[in-house]
Amino acid sequence: MATLLVAVGLVLPPGLHAGAVLNLVGVGLFIALPVGRVLLMLVLFVRQRDTLLTAAAMAVLLIIVVGSSAAMMLDR
Repeated sequence: MATLLVAVGLVLPPGLHAGAVLNLVGVGLFIALPVGRVLLMLVLFVRQRDTLLTAAAMAVLLIIVVGSSAAMMLDR
């Protein structure tokens, strides 16, 4: 879905605002889908009471949050 949105956004004429919006939404999906997958796996690991994989999923989410926060702070 994200690939389709970006592809359609790139095919549209450069002057159209809709192309930029589609690209933005597509890239947002590219970022959100892996984060959602890690969140889903975290929930599943907690339900299975698998402490090792729960800790690993939490570590991955922490790295994502710290990295995103640092990127936003350094972008200013």
